[in-house]
Amino acid sequence: MGGEMADIEMADIRTAVIVVHGMGEQKPLDTLKEFVRTALKPKDAAAAPEHRRAYYYSRPALVSDSYEARRYIARFLGSPANPIQGQTEIFEYHWSYMMTGNRFSDVIPTTLRLVLRPPWKVPVGLRGLWTIVWLVALAAAAAILAVTFYFPNLGVATRTAVNSSIVAALVAFAWRKATTGVTASFVDVIRYLDTSPRSYTARRAIRGGMLDLLRNIHDAGQYTRIVVVAHSLGAYIAYDAMHSLWFELHAMHADVPAPPQGGQAPLVGLTDLQKAADDLFNKEGSVDAYQTRQFELWKGLRAQGNPWLITDFICVGTPMYFADLLLTRNKDEFDNQVRNGQMITCPPRAGQQEVEEERRPSHVKYWWPHGHAQVLGSGTMFAVVRWTNFWFPAVWSFFGDWFGGRLAPLFGDGIRDVRIEGNTPGRWLPGFAHSRYFSYPDDDASTAIAANIRQTLALDIDLELAAMTVLETDPAMNAQRLQPQVTWTSGEPAD
Repeated sequence: MGGEMADIEMADIRTAVIVVHGMGEQKPLDTLKEFVRTALKPKDAAAAPEHRRAYYYSRPALVSDSYEARRYIARFLGSPANPIQGQTEIFEYHWSYMMTGNRFSDVIPTTLRLVLRPPWKVPVGLRGLWTIVWLVALAAAAAILAVTFYFPNLGVATRTAVNSSIVAALVAFAWRKATTGVTASFVDVIRYLDTSPRSYTARRAIRGGMLDLLRNIHDAGQYTRIVVVAHSLGAYIAYDAMHSLWFELHAMHADVPAPPQGGQAPLVGLTDLQKAADDLFNKEGSVDAYQTRQFELWKGLRAQGNPWLITDFICVGTPMYFADLLLTRNKDEFDNQVRNGQMITCPPRAGQQEVEEERRPSHVKYWWPHGHAQVLGSGTMFAVVRWTNFWFPAVWSFFGDWFGGRLAPLFGDGIRDVRIEGNTPGRWLPGFAHSRYFSYPDDDASTAIAANIRQTLALDIDLELAAMTVLETDPAMNAQRLQPQVTWTSGEPAD
């Protein structure tokens, strides 16, 4: 993982895209096949749809231990001086087979917690469903009252039988509606986020498989950059796995020489990134400026010899927008997990803040000294990973995707939240719009999902990637760097 990248062939610049599918029983490659046509620019926009993308190929996914796994390779398009699309290899992380033993009863506690809330505290996309549930409940109550008070001549046994029939019919109706594919799939979300022993094994296996895939792609030594794209529950899985990998890699660096003035050699891009984070926290900055600084800091991190390759995290229709009600009971509990370091935000929480400290320092600090190097802390992954979130908005809280929404209110103002207003009328399907994000590869309008995903993937930056300089890294030295090395500065503990 090293050498002067400006001197290598353009063909050696490769981007790996990892696609993580969402909730529900899915077959291997189903999501990958849909995504690849959405993500790649048409080679010939004037050609018939079946001939537009004849430039990607199927190969074994050697970095995965799955027998069904494949990778799709999109070849370089354009010229070295004007790349249109760099060589890209697209992988799928298939996890649904590990989520076994689902029961509809698993979703009942969380469902009750969402239903038994005032409407203004219900997630925006679920308010329509919340209304339907309460209408059914009120209809059942009204029917029982009607039988009880308007047919006084009926015997007690008869009224009881009629009321029981009404309740049974309404419960059967509600059960059929609640156990449709969309809602039944929601059990996956609840099970993955469940910390009970019954769900622990599946959750650990799913997260571990994603972590292994990320490790293997990093260790392959063939890729210049990684982009992670996750749909629905897949965003939680990717978020967890990336964070775990960051724990392993964040302190790695080459043998940085001591600067003449002593102290630590500056990490290129760090000062500007911290300033951009301060601006966002003070409501004075912009997502564009912050994401620009994130990419520059990532290049500085690579120049320092760190092996981290992930530059972008792209979420599509993820229920992370009401993570405070899925992971915790309310926003206060969620914020407490942020302070505890269990949840990481974008921008990251200041490294010098104590766990119980709520007031943010006037200037964030994300680095710690390791030898002569400045290294990023264990909770600062989103100092270098740009986070973009797409969703189909639920019109009137019903027509559209119930499970997607804004992430910035919970996870930070450094996230680019993008409402997809195109792809009509398909995106208006109540609930089922959640499964249609990759169903419109030929709709390239600026408001459509395909154009926005292609712009965010940025598969045309090979010249910029080739101009980077990456220091040689010594695995033995890096392993040593990961050993507990306690250094104190200004009364703050080392990360």
